[in-house]
Amino acid sequence: MRNFVFLCDMSTEQECLERMLFGTNAGENHQHHYSKIAIGDRLFLYNFETGNLRGPFRALTVCRYNLDPKAWKKTRRSFPWQVRVDASGASKSVVRADDFASFILLNPTKIGLLPPAELSEEQTERLLSLMDCSD
Repeated sequence: MRNFVFLCDMSTEQECLERMLFGTNAGENHQHHYSKIAIGDRLFLYNFETGNLRGPFRALTVCRYNLDPKAWKKTRRSFPWQVRVDASGASKSVVRADDFASFILLNPTKIGLLPPAELSEEQTERLLSLMDCSD
C-alpha cells in the first residue's frame, strides 16, 4: 500500500470533500506519483492555504482521466486526472503543517510550502498517530 498527498486550496477543498474526488493536472507529480495509485492506497488532502491535512482516505479507483468532467468547473480550474475516494476511515480532525513538519519535509514552491506527493510508511504512521486514528 502506498500513501499519497493531494493538494487543494480554499476554493477547491470543499468540492473535493463533497464529490469524494481528488484531482491533479498532467504535470510531473502525476507522471511520477499519482499514476501509480492503486485501489486501496491511502490518500491525504492538504490545503496549502490553511496548512491543514485531512485523511486518511482510501482510493476507490486508480487515477483516471476525467472521472467527473464537471469537477472544479465553478472555480475555473482543471484537474483532469482524478481519483474517487472513500472517507469512512478519515479522522474528523485535521493536522496542521506545524505538527508534521518535523518528520515530513515541506518544500518551498511558488504557491507555498508543500509536502511531498508520496509519503513513506513511517511518515504515514506518524501522521495517523497525530490524527488519533489507527488505519
